[in-house]
Amino acid sequence: MSSPLFTQVSLFGGMLRVPGEAEPGQPLPDAGPFLRVFAGAEEPATLMLRAGRACLLLYQQVHRKGRDIPDSVHEELSLLVWLINREATTQLSTVEFAPDAPENPTSYGEIIAWLSFKYLRYTLNQADPTHGPREAAVLLAYCKALDQLVVDVNAGLVRLPEQLTEVMPPQMVRPKGSDPDGALQATRFDGL
Repeated sequence: MSSPLFTQVSLFGGMLRVPGEAEPGQPLPDAGPFLRVFAGAEEPATLMLRAGRACLLLYQQVHRKGRDIPDSVHEELSLLVWLINREATTQLSTVEFAPDAPENPTSYGEIIAWLSFKYLRYTLNQADPTHGPREAAVLLAYCKALDQLVVDVNAGLVRLPEQLTEVMPPQMVRPKGSDPDGALQATRFDGL
């Protein structure tokens, strides 16, 4: 196994060395590993999974404090999304993308951060007969869309942006030709 690479990050007026763990050629994880970590069924085995869990912990902090959250929470979330994106870029560095592969409007890190938010909403409302079934359905639909996006990206049919896009709520596209009418499909998660 190669030694981890470090990236110098300017943060809060100082420099921070951030280790990278991803190896080129590793497939991008779908929703399953993140959900198992969020549920506490597994410990996060990679930097990407640890960053995903940290996103969940930040959203839990936001839920507890309400609107009185410090700006540092937004900065921390941006850093976690950046870490996930960097790891995803490394993992996908050996994927040969189709020349006409569309770029997804939202980065993988932003999609995973939104997954942690949707998971938190589900856990907070699962016992509520009014909102629980809806939150479960929303989480399931989001997981299915994420899983399909990961299949398409790992196959080189859809590209991911390497940087934050701030396209929220997240959007996920399907490659051209995946729909019977041949149109580019985008799934937008408005109000979810």
